[in-house]
Amino acid sequence: MIKRWIIVVFLSSLIVLTSCNTDKTKSEKTLETFNNTEISEVQTTTECTRLHFDSINIPYDNGDNYEIFADEEMLSFHYNVWDNNSNKIDDGYYVHRGGRSFSTQETETESILALDYGYGGSPPSWECRYYDVTNGRVSRFFHRPVAIYDDLVAYFTKNANSGKTVLVIQNMFEPLNYYKEIARNFSSWIYINFCEAQFIENGGQLKITYWINPNDEEVTEIIDLM
Repeated sequence: MIKRWIIVVFLSSLIVLTSCNTDKTKSEKTLETFNNTEISEVQTTTECTRLHFDSINIPYDNGDNYEIFADEEMLSFHYNVWDNNSNKIDDGYYVHRGGRSFSTQETETESILALDYGYGGSPPSWECRYYDVTNGRVSRFFHRPVAIYDDLVAYFTKNANSGKTVLVIQNMFEPLNYYKEIARNFSSWIYINFCEAQFIENGGQLKITYWINPNDEEVTEIIDLM
């Protein structure tokens, strides 16, 4: 009787061990299949992305220092920017929503190419990036700039410490060379409407019209930058 009981226990243990090994093998195979599927999907996605980018090859627009290509549907675009020494200094992709355009400002010492990067919406939103194609410098993107002159750009932003809106005038390429913040009780209308502004006196002053709280009063001010 005891021998029979030992045999039963032994057979039961053997069945459990076999089952566990089988489940482990199945799990490993399932995991391997899952991982292979993931890798395959990533490879497929990457391949599709590469093929899509490669299809953006139809000439769309060009200038002395830039070129833009589009796909057949005119839905995706790719641009390249060079300096005057044929060195590539920037490139990027964008889709058809909003609007993109290049324009040039000539000064006595340099040529500034501007990329106007529009997003549409109401109120409209846009950013601008500037290129000193004479010296190969590239600025960051500035949100809704109101005026530029040579290396200077004026725009509204939030002060990092106070969180209040300020008007900033800075060197677009080297803010350490010139950076000035103007604090006023600016109304939210400066983000809803476009402020008329221009640099005057050879960049020594900024003339700007803006709105202030509490009644959205319109104010025109000449700001001395020296």
